[in-house]
Amino acid sequence: MKYKDDGNVLGGGVKEYSAADNAHNRSMLFIKSESVPSFYIVTDYVAPVNGNSQENKYSQAWHFTNDAGITMDPSTKTVKTHYNDVNLAVVPVMGEEIETEASLADGWYHTTANVPAKYVTYVKKASQPTTFNTMLLPMNTGEDYDVQTAMLKLDGLSEADASAFTFSMRDTQHGKNVNGTYYNLHDTAAKQSRQVGDYTTDARMLYMDQKDGYETTAILADGTSVQDKNGRYLVKSKENITHLGVEWRGTGLYLSTSQTDPDGAEYVDLSQLTVLNQRNTARVYLNEKQIDHQSKNGYIYFGDEPIIDDGEVVPTPSATPVPTKRPSGHGGGGGGGGGSVPNPTIPAKTETPSQTSEPGVTQKPADPELEGINPAFAGELKDHWGKKEIASLVRDGVVNGVSD
Repeated sequence: MKYKDDGNVLGGGVKEYSAADNAHNRSMLFIKSESVPSFYIVTDYVAPVNGNSQENKYSQAWHFTNDAGITMDPSTKTVKTHYNDVNLAVVPVMGEEIETEASLADGWYHTTANVPAKYVTYVKKASQPTTFNTMLLPMNTGEDYDVQTAMLKLDGLSEADASAFTFSMRDTQHGKNVNGTYYNLHDTAAKQSRQVGDYTTDARMLYMDQKDGYETTAILADGTSVQDKNGRYLVKSKENITHLGVEWRGTGLYLSTSQTDPDGAEYVDLSQLTVLNQRNTARVYLNEKQIDHQSKNGYIYFGDEPIIDDGEVVPTPSATPVPTKRPSGHGGGGGGGGGSVPNPTIPAKTETPSQTSEPGVTQKPADPELEGINPAFAGELKDHWGKKEIASLVRDGVVNGVSD
């Protein structure tokens, strides 16, 4: 995840526009992680001002070059370009409280002269504040994604008070699917801890995505915590977080902030932060630089103790078992191009090499082939015939062991 210091990313900053009777604020969140293709979430908030109580027509337009060949999906109203190489999908999140009219229109594109070009408009008519929420998804050559969205109902808030929706993004070429949740509170006076889909947060802005049963990305702005549907903390801080991105990538935990200077307004004090340890985390990075960490009771922390107060929580391991016999055929421990093992069993538990450090501190194993592997799991792999290949799969998050 990449953030700019100018406040125009992470939903924290807004670009303000105003007219005599209406005001317009735009916020943009740029998602860049390993779990999803890079994309933007654009939120346009429009509201009447200066006593304007009449019905207003608000129109959002997206313009393209004359050779874009745009088409609109009749169901989702998603518009896609059809260039010969890189393309773009404009995915509107259709609200329920105010009807949105979507259409392709004839316009002009100017280079050295005006040439006819299609563009898309999304129109709402309202006498009260309203929002346009849009996902902008660039697609590389040969890529195509089917994106479905659904507005979330929030207790006590209208669609104008907060933008909240879920999305499902399916790679049509490979069948991979990512699910996500987005929440952006416009009425800051209503800021409090509340349920947003499967999550509970006190943040003003929250983005989450999930893949293969794991949370893969969390982004918070102006808040202290986010919990999953079972009440388990994913992120918790004793101090308010201005901007923080968390990415669980294999056995690496990647933290991103706009500001690492302790005197900066957006500084995140890691000693006050605790993050769920989902995949036997071996390394932690802050803005792409590896930092020290500790683990205890299923959490990663950076102070004296994890700050979670909901009792011991142990991450759910992957259901992918580790075979104890060499498979027949080709492919070896990597699992590709050959035989398989029917009814695989769990390797017998062996003694973990002794540790001289304090309990709860993640240490590097003596065996260099097992570097970056959780010590308990490293102990089980120590004498395994395929430890090198399996260790590589663990680091990539493909397998994670199973509990005893």
